Amino acid sequence: MVLQTSWLFDNIDVDCEKGCYVLDGHENYGFLHRTGYRYIALVPKGEKRPKIQQVHRMIWQEHHKKLIPEGHVIDHLNRDPGCNDVKNLEAVTVQENNKRSAKHRDYTQVLKKMKHPIAVRAKCDKNGFTKEYGSLYQAGKDLNINPGTIAYNLKKDSYVNRCRNRSDDSWWRFEVIV
Repeated sequence: MVLQTSWLFDNIDVDCEKGCYVLDGHENYGFLHRTGYRYIALVPKGEKRPKIQQVHRMIWQEHHKKLIPEGHVIDHLNRDPGCNDVKNLEAVTVQENNKRSAKHRDYTQVLKKMKHPIAVRAKCDKNGFTKEYGSLYQAGKDLNINPGTIAYNLKKDSYVNRCRNRSDDSWWRFEVIV
């Protein structure tokens, strides 16, 4: 265990390699939120009241001896929010973090939670090509159209009757397959 005295908080030591802190001689990893992130209540130096801190942010700041740059967040390189080892943490822009998160996102759980996936038939205005899909998600992914836009298009009271594919600028009409 490699302990260093906190430069941000009173009365704690930090082990940046293990991603934990030592308070009153006991190793502590904070409390685990349902999202997988760990939190800790600490009193910042010069203040009297404790503040809730995300442990990964605290570990990164303690290791680098500076605050997180403005416009940046701390990204878990291995995508595990419970792993707060300093080698697993990197300060990146919000845009970069969102891009990385989307790349690793698994949409299968979303599809499984849909009790009744809506099967649709899509017809291209440009060439008359027709294709059927088992769900709005599949249609949206294949045609590069937001599935929410397709769902809105399918409402009976919608004044919009077609959707645009952003990659080739083609227009598509959708109908529910019964």
